[in-house]
Amino acid sequence: MDTPPAKRRKQAVLYRPEMTEKFPCLIKSSKSPGHVYCTVCFNDFLVDSGMNDCSRHVNGPKHIKNAKSVSSVKSVSSFVNAHAKSVESVTNAEVMFTGFLVEHNIPLAAADHVGKLFKAMFLNKSVSAREIIEKYSCGRTKSTHIVKEMANQETSMLVASMKTGTFSIATDASNDRNDKLYPIIVRLAIDGNIVTSLLSIIEVEGKNTGVKIAEAIVGELKSKDISLDNCLAFTSDNANVMVGKKTGCYGELLKYNSNLISTGCICHRLHLAAEWAAKQLPVNVEQFFIDIYYYIEKSASRVKNFKNFQEECGVKPSELCKHAPTRWLSLSKTCLWVLEQWPALERFFEEECNSTTEQAKEIDAEENKQDRKKKVLDNLKSRTLKAYIHYLSFILPEFDKVNMQLQSESSMVHVQLRLVQRFIRTLMTMGLKPCALTHKGVTDVDYKSEYNKRSNGDLVIGEGTRKSLEKLNKEKEQQFYSSIKKFLQTAITYLLKNGQMEAIYLKNAEVADINVRQTATWKQLEYFKNKFPTILPQDATKDELQMQFVEYQSCELPDNLPDEMGLKWKMLGESVKDITGHLSLNTLAKVMTSILAIPHSNASCERIFSTVRKNRTDFRSSMSVETLESLMILKQKDVVCHERKNAPELLKLCKTATARALNKE
Repeated sequence: MDTPPAKRRKQAVLYRPEMTEKFPCLIKSSKSPGHVYCTVCFNDFLVDSGMNDCSRHVNGPKHIKNAKSVSSVKSVSSFVNAHAKSVESVTNAEVMFTGFLVEHNIPLAAADHVGKLFKAMFLNKSVSAREIIEKYSCGRTKSTHIVKEMANQETSMLVASMKTGTFSIATDASNDRNDKLYPIIVRLAIDGNIVTSLLSIIEVEGKNTGVKIAEAIVGELKSKDISLDNCLAFTSDNANVMVGKKTGCYGELLKYNSNLISTGCICHRLHLAAEWAAKQLPVNVEQFFIDIYYYIEKSASRVKNFKNFQEECGVKPSELCKHAPTRWLSLSKTCLWVLEQWPALERFFEEECNSTTEQAKEIDAEENKQDRKKKVLDNLKSRTLKAYIHYLSFILPEFDKVNMQLQSESSMVHVQLRLVQRFIRTLMTMGLKPCALTHKGVTDVDYKSEYNKRSNGDLVIGEGTRKSLEKLNKEKEQQFYSSIKKFLQTAITYLLKNGQMEAIYLKNAEVADINVRQTATWKQLEYFKNKFPTILPQDATKDELQMQFVEYQSCELPDNLPDEMGLKWKMLGESVKDITGHLSLNTLAKVMTSILAIPHSNASCERIFSTVRKNRTDFRSSMSVETLESLMILKQKDVVCHERKNAPELLKLCKTATARALNKE
């Protein structure tokens, strides 16, 4: 009997990489070559049938159930990876924006506002940040027209107030270009608040005469349909081309408004009073300071050497102090700095004069400074010069103190006359006997009389000055006292002549000072009503104004009034009522705030010039006057960028600003 053939043994199926390629959750098992490991079910199984076993397992109910559970739970590593990517993206954004600041020469301090600004710009409840970013398309042209549109909105509100009420204007020349720029600064009361604002910047071509400047101002006002009849005062520096009555700008403006007041600039006059007085001294202190600064500052090695002498002499390390003759508060600061640095300066210039190196000789020859450094050293050795600088460091802060008060943005016209009178009296008390001042106004004092002058030992010159005189001989000491008396006399004479001691408008403006209400008179207020009829609101009468004035003089005022005089009148006009509940001082308050809006100095123009220099730089030298004007108007609003709230009407206008501008062209 034949034996049956042996059964053919089935060939074992092993794991193959194709299985993982087709089913990623299946990988090679560590159990045996014939097993496959499932990363979803966490178990091993045989693959005798090869791909069929793999497919049967993956499509089985157990695997499908496990796969759903795994898909709903993210691994820890996925969270870590997502966080890492987020951090990297944020850092990349920060680095890119920092690069933007560097590329475009923008101060790094601007980055302080960027985070808050981006959140205000892109985090919107109704629109996604991605949508805003994708549609954002504001380049240079669009930004320029948006700036102009925003400025137009500010100007339109200012113009509306100028058409219906009184205002004052101020201007001064900026040497920003060959053709001078004249900013027109407007000061007026809006809703009880005294506002100082830039109206526009006009450009006067060619030679700047008073006639051309006045015509430019009048033309600008007419282009905005503003009547010069509503203008109370014109303020400028004290140059003849500006304040001259014959050919000056003020004289030309009088042809359009014969009642216009010229206030000039009291801060400029105080500066000139100190300047003229200093010329009576036998030393040129200003030139001495200028020589020191430019000799050291022009060489990096000299600056380094001077710092070494500061350390050696034990004086306070500080940067060089530059005296600018045209700046109101410059000289007194420089005096204090030079006195503080005197030992270091003396040692430095001694070393410079004794230097015999060929390199030093070549530098001095090129810069022609051999004589300068020798002259500076001689002055540093002079005890007389040091005594005069001590005196200036004592007296000039008195000029600066009143000057700072009158540079204030707050209204000062109601106290300007008394401030200047008090300062003149201060100068008089330093050089005159008390009996010469008793029961006399400053205009009645015979300050030139030798009999009324204090003796040398009784002059008020400061402790530092008095000690420095101990080192002088009798002859030089006598000359010093004589010069100091000339200094005081010259300053007093200049201020009595040019300090507007007899200005009628200043005497009458004191009526707006609540602190002297019981001694104020109706005639003072009537002066402004008669001179400027438009100062009275259209719905009020002169009799009503007078009745409110006498009521104000005798009634009880609130105790919680603000410090600033304009805000006091705003509060009185809005809060004081009669027994029937009607406002009893509202008309008077409007008139008083209009008076307080009369400028007391030209400091506002100087502030505009400082802002102009910060914006029209060498990197933006081609900026047009129109764009510069728009920037200046917006910058004076003092609004924090990330806190700006834009009205829907403004946004609509800004949206179409570019198209409207291009259509005009």
